Parts: sequence; C-alpha cells; structure tokens
Amino acid sequence: MKKYTSSSVFVALTFLALQVTHVFASACTLNGEVIPCDQMPVWPFYIMIGFFVLMMILSIFWVWMIVDVLKHEDEKEKMLWILVVLLAQIFGAVIYYFVRKRHRDKRRITSSQEGVDEHKDN
Repeated sequence: MKKYTSSSVFVALTFLALQVTHVFASACTLNGEVIPCDQMPVWPFYIMIGFFVLMMILSIFWVWMIVDVLKHEDEKEKMLWILVVLLAQIFGAVIYYFVRKRHRDKRRITSSQEGVDEHKDN
C-alpha cells in the first residue's frame, strides 16, 4: 500500500478545491463584478484546509487525553477527569494535559533517572 505524506495530501486537496471551483463557476463574481475565474483569490481555500487540519489535530489530542484518563487515573479521580475532558472539550483536555499528564510524565522520568543513578553508584 502506498503511503502519502501530509504535504502531498495538502497539495492534492488544494488542487481539487481549485479545480472544483473552476469547473462549477463558469462566471465568477467578486464584490458583485464578473471577473475571470482564474483571478479569484485562493486564500479562502487555504484557510478552510488549514482550519480542517487544525480541527483534526485537536480532535485527536482530545481523544488521546480521554484514553489517557481511562488508562492512568485511579478510580476516585477518573470520573472527575472524564467529566472535565468531556464537558470542557478541548479546554478540558488541555487542562488535564498540563495538570495531570505532564506532571505524571515528569515524575516518571525523574524516578527512572534516579534508578539509573543508583545503578551507576553500585
């Protein structure tokens, strides 16, 4: 199966968006004036594609934080964090990331470094 990079997908989607507007709009209007379709600005399509990519990244981050809550939190706090992440959506996921996950990851790194230091001393 052939793998595509994100830049090639972006270029393909941009090309498709430009072709679709060119085919379906035989007479393009801009501010009430009829102009040739090749003079239409393309920046709205870039904004639309950029917004779509941003929403996909944020959605993946949100799901990742929900899975992290389910895997790593104890039973007492799991329900609280699930409610925070679900009800506050992306803001809840960001809060969870900075309050719990990042702190837990730092603690894990520190404890693993201490284990390595103790091993070196022996």
